[in-house]
Amino acid sequence: MSAGRALARLGRVAESERELRRAVRAFEELDDQWWQALSLRYLGETHLDAGGAAAALEPLRQARAIYRSLGNEAGMRRTLELLRRAEA
Repeated sequence: MSAGRALARLGRVAESERELRRAVRAFEELDDQWWQALSLRYLGETHLDAGGAAAALEPLRQARAIYRSLGNEAGMRRTLELLRRAEA
């Protein structure tokens, strides 16, 4: 996941997306919903920062659903901020 964030900061969006999707799958296999939600949020944020608001929506919505099921208020707040940007 850290590699995906670093690649996004370098503007290497396609590589970042691959790394973050890999992280999402790995955390899903491990049944680690907290890290899965964070990876999805980072994926959405990467798309959003690169100008891909439409591509950001699905991972952000998935992250929101997971955060809601976990009762993670902080994760929900940040994800909702990003969703508002993506839907604007």
